[in-house]
Amino acid sequence: MFSKIPPHIAWPGFIVFLFVLGASVTLSMVWIARSDGGAQVVDNYYEKAVNWDETVSRRNAVERLGWKAFVSVERDADNRRLRLNVIDRDGLPVSGLAGVVRLHRPEIAGSLAEVILSEDPAIPGSYRCAMPFGRNGLWDIEVEATLDTLQYWDRIRVEIR
Repeated sequence: MFSKIPPHIAWPGFIVFLFVLGASVTLSMVWIARSDGGAQVVDNYYEKAVNWDETVSRRNAVERLGWKAFVSVERDADNRRLRLNVIDRDGLPVSGLAGVVRLHRPEIAGSLAEVILSEDPAIPGSYRCAMPFGRNGLWDIEVEATLDTLQYWDRIRVEIR
């Protein structure tokens, strides 16, 4: 079939084909690169870097406190609820926390939602939040809470299926 195409048409056609192929690949790569919203910029990244020592001391204080948080996701009829159980170093539930839970995606710089912690009255040390889990995948749950003068902060990664 190609042997019947005259050379004065085949060679320019081949060059046009290469140009169209290169342009198609380039435009496809641009579309793929921008399909997730483009580049992500971390808010206040300079201040976070300057305050790194403060962040490390905060994490060390939480480790000395010895509290652990466990996250599970419960399905309701129309949405998913986050259940957060907090225990102290002796394994006893920690009740009466006040604070917030922030929802993050690992590939997105900012938080997607922030919900106030509310304790489940039926279960001590258990907190429930309605969180807008838009899709399955990895999610980071950031917990920032206080109990009297004690401060707790943790970031827990969960996989939602």
